[in-house]
Amino acid sequence: MNIQHLPNDLNIDIKSEVQIFDYHITSSSIKNKVMLNKHVFSFLLEGTKELITQDKGVIINNNAFLLIKSGNCLMTENLSESNEYRSVLFFFND
Repeated sequence: MNIQHLPNDLNIDIKSEVQIFDYHITSSSIKNKVMLNKHVFSFLLEGTKELITQDKGVIINNNAFLLIKSGNCLMTENLSESNEYRSVLFFFND
């Protein structure tokens, strides 16, 4: 299984202090391995997200957000009833 390096693998300018990315998919992703090179606020708009870190696991729906510290994690992203997953991601350093 491949590891996603975020935000580096996204098509955004990673040289800025803060990166904003409108993320959307139309097929669910199950337990993707993710290496976050920066901290991230994930504002969920459609679907559900499950995050598993070394410390804990959490599931949120589209009325919540996550603050995720940099490091390794597993992410599952499930589609909404309209067959879409969408979130706005804000990446930032310490």
